[in-house]
Amino acid sequence: MFLKVAKFEFRYQLRNPLLWIAVLLFAVLVFAATISQNSIGMPQRVEKNAPFKVAQLYMALSGLYMFVSAAFVANAVVRDQETGFAPLLLTTAMAKSPYLLGRYAGALLAIAMSFIAIPVTLWLGTQMPWVDPALFGPNHMAAYLMPFLWFALPNLFVPSALLFALAVLTRSMVATYVGVIALLMFWGGATVASQSGGNGLLTAYIDPFGLAALAQATRYWSPNELNTLSLPVYGVVLWNRLSWIAVGTAFFALAHARFQFAERVPREARHRSIEVQQAGTVTMVREGAAKAFPRIEPHFGHATAWTQMRARTRLDMVQIFRSPAYLILLMLGLIFSLTGLRNLDLAWGTPSLPVTRLMIQLLDDRFKLIPLVIAIYYSGELVWRERDRNIHEIIGATAIPDWAYVVPKVLSLALVLISTLLVSMVGAVAIQLFRGYTQLELDHYLLWYLLPNAVDYVLIAILAVSVQAISPHKIVGWGGMLIFVVSRSALPMLGLEDHLYTYAQGPTVPLSDMNGHGRYWIGAWSFRAYWAAFALLLLVLSHALWRRGAETLLNVRLKRLPHRLAGQAGGIAAAAIIAFVGLGAWCFINTHVWNAYRSSRDDDRYLSGLERQLVPYEKTPQPAIAMVRVNAELWPRQQKLVANGTLDLVNRQTAPLTEVHLRMRSRDTEWTALSVAGATLAKDYPGFQYRIYRFAKPLAPGAVARVTFTTIHHQMGFRNEGNDVSVVDNGTFIDNFELLPAIGMDRHGLIQDPDKRRKYALPELSPASVNDLSATRFNRLRSDWVKTDISLTTDADQTPIAPGTKIADGIMNGRRTARFISNVPILNFFSLQSARYKARHILHKGVDLTVYYDARHARNVDRMLAGSANALDTYHSAFGPYQFRHARIVEFPAYRGGAQSFAGTFPYSEGLGFIADFRDKTMLDYVGQVVAHELAHQWWGHQVIPADMPGASMLDEALAQYSALIAMQRSGGRDEVRRYLRHELDAYLSTRGFETAEELPLSQVGNQPYVYYQKGELAMYRLRNVLGDKRVNAALKRYLYRFGSHTARYPRSLDLIAEFRSNASPRENELITDLFEKITLYDIRTIAAKVSKLPDRRYETILTVEAHKYHADGKGKETEALLKESINFGLFAARPGPGSFDVQNVLSSQSIEIHTGVQQIRLIASVKPSYAGTDPFEIPIDRNSDDNIIATTG
Repeated sequence: MFLKVAKFEFRYQLRNPLLWIAVLLFAVLVFAATISQNSIGMPQRVEKNAPFKVAQLYMALSGLYMFVSAAFVANAVVRDQETGFAPLLLTTAMAKSPYLLGRYAGALLAIAMSFIAIPVTLWLGTQMPWVDPALFGPNHMAAYLMPFLWFALPNLFVPSALLFALAVLTRSMVATYVGVIALLMFWGGATVASQSGGNGLLTAYIDPFGLAALAQATRYWSPNELNTLSLPVYGVVLWNRLSWIAVGTAFFALAHARFQFAERVPREARHRSIEVQQAGTVTMVREGAAKAFPRIEPHFGHATAWTQMRARTRLDMVQIFRSPAYLILLMLGLIFSLTGLRNLDLAWGTPSLPVTRLMIQLLDDRFKLIPLVIAIYYSGELVWRERDRNIHEIIGATAIPDWAYVVPKVLSLALVLISTLLVSMVGAVAIQLFRGYTQLELDHYLLWYLLPNAVDYVLIAILAVSVQAISPHKIVGWGGMLIFVVSRSALPMLGLEDHLYTYAQGPTVPLSDMNGHGRYWIGAWSFRAYWAAFALLLLVLSHALWRRGAETLLNVRLKRLPHRLAGQAGGIAAAAIIAFVGLGAWCFINTHVWNAYRSSRDDDRYLSGLERQLVPYEKTPQPAIAMVRVNAELWPRQQKLVANGTLDLVNRQTAPLTEVHLRMRSRDTEWTALSVAGATLAKDYPGFQYRIYRFAKPLAPGAVARVTFTTIHHQMGFRNEGNDVSVVDNGTFIDNFELLPAIGMDRHGLIQDPDKRRKYALPELSPASVNDLSATRFNRLRSDWVKTDISLTTDADQTPIAPGTKIADGIMNGRRTARFISNVPILNFFSLQSARYKARHILHKGVDLTVYYDARHARNVDRMLAGSANALDTYHSAFGPYQFRHARIVEFPAYRGGAQSFAGTFPYSEGLGFIADFRDKTMLDYVGQVVAHELAHQWWGHQVIPADMPGASMLDEALAQYSALIAMQRSGGRDEVRRYLRHELDAYLSTRGFETAEELPLSQVGNQPYVYYQKGELAMYRLRNVLGDKRVNAALKRYLYRFGSHTARYPRSLDLIAEFRSNASPRENELITDLFEKITLYDIRTIAAKVSKLPDRRYETILTVEAHKYHADGKGKETEALLKESINFGLFAARPGPGSFDVQNVLSSQSIEIHTGVQQIRLIASVKPSYAGTDPFEIPIDRNSDDNIIATTG
């Protein structure tokens, strides 16, 4: 009987059109993703058909497939009751087990077979002749089959079992779809909560889809391992899969236990039956009694229509508000959002204060799914309610105009969606109050969150109702809305990013505490008005095409459309069309005429054209800038900056120069006047703002030529996306590369992604070799040492800031002008800033330390000043004197992140440290670390700057990271450094797999932040622990003295490495090679630690350790190397974790020479240790530091 039921169900589901629609939809998505240049999942450089990527694809799509599974498995249960077949089943001898197992097995088999379309389509995509073969590896059946067995099938079984159980328990499709959302919210909420707490292992166990488990097991895998190794179906992955299969089985068992063949009677019907039985008799109305009722004269005026609309709106709203599904969805969304708001904007484990701006941004990121689901689901329920209850013919015959059907449904749905926004806002405010933050800024919640999202949700509600109004079935309408939702993410991947045709979307509105939402709201609200006009047209069409009574065919309603649009409806439609066209023209003028429309593909085409035409000039000898004079006029409220000035160029070549090349790097700045004394324009590339001027008389060595320019940085109106964030009302921050002409061509800013370079037929990037001394004539900024004379004029209520010493500052006619002159040569790399600042100063050993900050962000200013003083003292002692009499930290809006280091000036984002929450005293002082890093660049970048060649970032970024570490150790102790470096080690190892090209050793590093930041500081800190700080700092001093402020030759990474090798032993030289010239990884695993008490009452611990050393190539392929090094091992009273671990917890520490393989180590301590292993204060780059230390036994 089981097989017969299963076969029947399987054949029934195969005839379900939804099955084939889902197959087609998912097949098209997978095929498009396969043949495109875009990566499927992450990391990008992993082949699309590698087992890891295939598994990622299965897991991601199986989450979306739950919506399909819900329709199948729930239908298998509720179908009999909906079709009236259930009473017939009661008359048969059908047993419960064959019935349930058969129905479920048939539906699950249909789901699994339909899912097979995904691997088939993926394989088919790899065979297309036009695809880039570099995106794929060899096709192996196991790469498709193993992920299907271990990930796809369990991910289809577990949700379907849960949904099947819900359908059995509730006999409701609504409850089933709520279950889908609940499972998605559980997964998302668990992920957010565990990641916020830093516990990725917890997520790995509780993730129902296995994505987190696979990510945890492969978090340190290299691209080579991800491409070649089989999936790690062991450890956490195996436990995750087996535990969730058990959960799915338990759900099915629950469904089996609670299922009854008896037809369920609604509670209201049961109550009515009891009342009738108790009454015993039924009172009949006599035939003549009807005459007693008064005659009612119907009226069909405007008052009646409005009464009908209010009544129907109330009816539709009550249906949603009283629906348990709505309450459950709302609570799920709120819980999910609040979970994400629990730890805000973590940086090195330290949260930010719950400022309103952050709360709004997080709500926008995390809560929007719930209103979208409510809009899609309830639009179908509202539109199809009468037909589902078989009363559509009765309702259709009533004297109610069609608009009184459409408008109430849209209005009620919109009000419900707005209620969800209010609930989420209340939740965010509650979190703020719970965390002791009382600056609630309710006006920001209203203007930045509630109003814009309310309009957006009304637009979605209108679209959802309109789609349902023309759909032949509500499931088709849901499918149409699902396609709409997917298209919002898919269209940008296809280069279709214009908001003129992407419904209900507009330019992003960045938020800032300093500058609010600036003028960015104008573009967003213009597009909202544009799409609101279109939505009004949709509303009129929905009214005109509304189905009444028994009519269902769309073509019949279309034939009546002209008649239905005659009169008031047609007038409204015409007004909507006029508004739509007019607003569209306004948006078009802003985004395509006043501002160039640029999609991501347009940007790539621009860069590829620039490279083809201008890179040939890269090595053309050019004069250097020696003096910069600028008079800058800033109008903050107009977001306009005009710069007039001169550049004095000097020929530092050994031969005369016949031409000079001038370039405007920023596409947002135009030069309105440009001339070169003694030269004429020889060639112009206006599309790239690149000009070549030829000297009438060649510029002799040592001779000077003057460039005179006027540039303007001003954005008219608004753009489609990417509005200018440099020049703003309060918080202008612009550097000279954005504002002033630059000299010559270089490779900065070119397309780096290898896939895109192949797509545009660009040659492989081949940077200069570290042994090419000819490349040392250029520094990495292509900028020489200059003197500056800068005047910056702004509004009187703002503070202008530029590099150098301020020699004048005055206000005239409502404008404030300050003049700055550099006393010493600086790099031609500086910024101009202006805002309504408060300032706090301290004079520290002759240096004016200042923080310019927004009045609301004073909390961490003293911490920044203390960090600056500590860093100055550390670096003065270690490396030499600071070259300026001032050090200015200057806040800028959170439209951009991070911090930078210019000459004596340090722009610092309001989102990075000004709102960091240090009420928990155990948190890492990352604010001080960032300040120390940027201040260190005054030595490594501003006193000595590397040549423009591979390894340059080792000489400035890695050294700045190392300098910040020793400043951190000076102020916070070794334990703070230990906790920080543990975080950095994990960041380095987990980022290696995301490399887009190939990893390079530090001495050759290019644009690879995880190498020059994380690995750089780890390598330098280990070198310091082995050589000692005196030897390392002495080498740095020699390097600084040799190359500081010199222009004859800029240093290479090999120059610094040579200083490290000075007087180094052979063993130390081998370590230096491993740290800087190779990619070296260790695998030191403590297998056992047995403690025994000695006769002298001390404790002996025998450690069994297995150790290996590997050298890796750029793709991550590892080769074992001979290990014979000294590593510190220790005995500990507590386990070194993310929290505090003091040196006092180290009972014993000893440097032990270890070798490749298994060995035993003997350590003695006066106190019995609880843990043993490698010294946590000595951090080698270990492939898995989790197994370095274990608990002792004995």
